[in-house]
Amino acid sequence: MAEKFTYAAWVAMELRDKELSADQEARAQYWSNSGKIAKYDEYREYCKLNKLQPDNPPEGYWESKEEPWHKPVGIAMGMTGILVWFIAGIIGGASGQSRY
Repeated sequence: MAEKFTYAAWVAMELRDKELSADQEARAQYWSNSGKIAKYDEYREYCKLNKLQPDNPPEGYWESKEEPWHKPVGIAMGMTGILVWFIAGIIGGASGQSRY
């Protein structure tokens, strides 16, 4: 079983490495306003690379968001929507219907 490595320990290590341990603004970048984890993806990747067991994901964390195909598919869906809207406008304008 892998050794447990908490998010708070990772944040302390990151700030110590960057020599920002006393900087409250730097510390705030790692926690959201509600005190939840803000950089869970980076923390989990660190744990994976070092064979450590991470904390459980924060409430509402969507694990599949890190799949590499999500961004291109989202962009393609947006572009398709715009294309359909544009073609519908051309068809509607060419059909001779008056808007007055």
